[in-house]
Amino acid sequence: MKKFSIIQRNKDKGSKVWYLRVFNTDTHSINYKSLNTTVKYKAEQFLEKEKQKIYLNPEKEKLDSLPPLRELYTNWMNFVESNFTQGTAHNYKATLKNFFDFCNEHNIFLFPAFTAVHANELLNGMTVNPNTKRIRKAILLAFFNWILSTYDINEKNVFKKVKTPKVRKPIKEFWTPEQITMILEKCSNKETRLCFAFMAYCGLRKSEALNLKWENLTESTIEVINGKGGKNAVLPLSEKMKKEIRLYIETAASKHDGNGRIFKIRAYDIKSELKHTCEKCGIDGHCNPHKFRHSFASNLLRNGGNVIAVSKLMRHSSPSMTLDIYSHIIPNDLDKTLNLL
Repeated sequence: MKKFSIIQRNKDKGSKVWYLRVFNTDTHSINYKSLNTTVKYKAEQFLEKEKQKIYLNPEKEKLDSLPPLRELYTNWMNFVESNFTQGTAHNYKATLKNFFDFCNEHNIFLFPAFTAVHANELLNGMTVNPNTKRIRKAILLAFFNWILSTYDINEKNVFKKVKTPKVRKPIKEFWTPEQITMILEKCSNKETRLCFAFMAYCGLRKSEALNLKWENLTESTIEVINGKGGKNAVLPLSEKMKKEIRLYIETAASKHDGNGRIFKIRAYDIKSELKHTCEKCGIDGHCNPHKFRHSFASNLLRNGGNVIAVSKLMRHSSPSMTLDIYSHIIPNDLDKTLNLL
C-alpha cells in the first residue's frame, strides 16, 4: 500500500519547490516526485488527485469479479492434478475439505469475504498436532497465492501472518551403505531391487522411481519428470547405480511394459516388500521407502559431501533447506576448522 503527502525539500538551501512523498508500507521505502510548483494549493490539488486513484481501488473491482470460492477451488485442483503427483493432490483435497467446512459454518462463499481473522480462527482452531497444522497452513497459503497470482490481484495473502506453533523437527533415521547393500541383496525379485536402488543411489522419491521410463535414462544420467512441485531435473548416475541397471537388464525377463515404464509394481507392493526384506536382514526401526532418500543425503554428508552439491542432487529449493534437515549429520570438525588459522 502507498501513502501520499507533500513536502518541501532542501528548504535550507532556499528551494521552495513542492514534492510528492510516496511511502510504501509494504517495503518501507520512500520516493519523492517533484511537482514543479512553489504554490502550496497547487501541490495540494495534485495530492488529492493521487489519493483519488487509491480510493477508486481498481483491485476491488478485480476482487468483486472473482468466481465463487468453490469454482476457484475446482480451477486450482485442475492445475494441481496437471502439475503434481496424485499423492499431493489427495493431501490438498483433504485440507481444502476442512477449509470449506469452516466456510460453510461461517456463510463464506466469496474470496473477499474470507479475512485474516477467519484465517487465524481456522488454523488455530484445528485440534491437530503442530506439524499437521503447519502443513495445512502451507497448503492454504498455496491455494490463496494461486488465486492472487492467477487473477492478478495485488492483495496480501491472509494466511501469511497466521502464527502456528513451532515444530521441533525429529532427527531422521537412515540406513548405512552396508545396510542398503544388504537390503538390495535380500530382495525377492530384480524389479523391486532396481526400484530400491533408484531411491537409494539417486535419492528419488517412491513415486518418481515408479514413474520412470527407459527413455528417461542415458548411459550417465537420469531425467526425473514431474517430480515434487511438478519440477523436472536431470541427475548424474553413480557407478553403483549404473551397475544395478546393467544387472537388471542382463537378468530381467522383460525390460518394459507397453507404456515404456521400467516398473510394473504398485506402490503398496514396494512398501510391503521393503518391510519383508528388512525383517529378513534383521534391520529394526521404521521401514519406509522414503528412508532410502534420507539415507542417500545422510550418507553423502557423513562422508564429507559438499552441502551445495547434495542440495542439488536432492533437488531442494536451497542449500539452507538441506542444512535445516541434515545439519546433525554433517561432521562437526570445530578443532580442525580452528586450526585453519
